[in-house]
Amino acid sequence: MKILKAIGGLFVKLWHWIKETAWVQPLLIVGAIFAIIFSIPHFSKWIGQFTFTDNDAYYVQFQKSLNLETKGEQNMSEADKLTTSIYEGSFEDKIDESYGKKFFVIYVSKECTDCANAQSGFETLVSGWNSSYAPDKAGEQFKMYSIFADEESSTDDTDPDHSAFERYLVNFTEFFEEAGGRLEERPYRDNANLTESQDYSYFEKSDEDNFKTPTILLVDYTDEAKAANVAGVSEILFGVKGSNKNEKAKLLWNMWNHLETDDDAKTNPFSEFYIKK
Repeated sequence: MKILKAIGGLFVKLWHWIKETAWVQPLLIVGAIFAIIFSIPHFSKWIGQFTFTDNDAYYVQFQKSLNLETKGEQNMSEADKLTTSIYEGSFEDKIDESYGKKFFVIYVSKECTDCANAQSGFETLVSGWNSSYAPDKAGEQFKMYSIFADEESSTDDTDPDHSAFERYLVNFTEFFEEAGGRLEERPYRDNANLTESQDYSYFEKSDEDNFKTPTILLVDYTDEAKAANVAGVSEILFGVKGSNKNEKAKLLWNMWNHLETDDDAKTNPFSEFYIKK
């Protein structure tokens, strides 16, 4: 207690000295003003990382951050770790199921109308999981991860000419080339009459100027995917089409069940057994 009283007494004496010493007061005021001015950019950037619209908030809960993204492999962001795991599981036979045996990865951005439109499909699918949308395998869980293409990183100052997402695309050029080549050959492209779509080439080239948001990947490590030689990244969508939330949820559900072989496969455009009407 004596120590606390002594410290308190010191601050009281300092305060009285400041009040009685006229020339110190303007110096302190000017110093405080400059401190506030210089802190505004850093404070604004910090606040910017936590401001988002209602639509953005939905995807934030699944976010794998691009923070710490740099050129090369000096640091590994959360998005890097996820993408590295998918690449190794898709093309190097190093399957890591720590993210799940099957999951969606969605690339989004804050000012993205199509991302907002896709949200109702995901919400409906999740709310109806194990009821309206019941997996064939008991206990199969819905999992999704999001990567924000317009996220700012604390390392942006080291490379002001490129965004964190642009650095991410460069770092994973090989992943996008390999995955793009595989995804172009999946049944959905032909079944949905997307043969003229440029989005596939933009994805394969990891073209930062034309990369579509949302881009939705399905990553599948189930036994069925392994048997079909598509373990890892195995399906892609550029947006979620549908006139209402149920049609959008159904499209995502068909994507999830892309390896169906029974009668349902005949109406699933992601299946090779799909029959066009």
